[in-house]
This record gives sequence, C-alpha cells and structure tokens, in this order.
Amino acid sequence: MPADSESYGHPHTMVVYFDGDELTYDLEHALTCQQEERYEGRVLEYTCDIAWHEIQCGLWDALDGSIKEPGTYRIQAWASKTYYHGHGYEHDTGVTVISDEKRGDSDAA
Repeated sequence: MPADSESYGHPHTMVVYFDGDELTYDLEHALTCQQEERYEGRVLEYTCDIAWHEIQCGLWDALDGSIKEPGTYRIQAWASKTYYHGHGYEHDTGVTVISDEKRGDSDAA
C-alpha cells in the first residue's frame, strides 16, 4: 500500500492592514518563487502554491478566517495525500499561518 504524504511550500510574508474599513494585504513571495508570462506575455504571474491559492479561491478563503487583524504574518501552503484502501487517494491543500509578529509565536515545521 502506498504511503501517505505531506508537503509544505516555502514561507511567504503577508502584511495585513486596513484600507479604509476593509482588511487587505501585501504579499511578499519567497525568493525561490518563480514567475511566468501568461496571457500571451501580457501578465507576469507567480507560479508557487501560494499564488495558486490566491488566484483560485483568494488567500482570505484559503486561510479560513485565521487572520482577522492587521499585522505581519508568515504563511505557508501545504498539501496532503492520504490513501484509503479500495477508494484510492484523497488530496487536500491549504494555506496556514506559521507565525504572527503580534504574538511572536511560531509553529513552523
């Protein structure tokens, strides 16, 4: 039976702040993140897992409400693959906060 597996992307920095009454963010990609030309060269986009989540569902949804106030956060994409006998693999992905400048905590792997 194949083994279950987990993987983690490179940490990114997310600076969260208020723009008027709305919470918004600036994202600093890891130095290892690559960019690729898309849409016939009109757009340069990051190709990392964090960028995928940002484009597909938005980082707020990917973070599942874990950021509710301004601050500097380290975030990281993760993926897991679990084998269920007779049913095959189940794949799951997400984004998690690995550290928060306000609290100074860190639970990064």
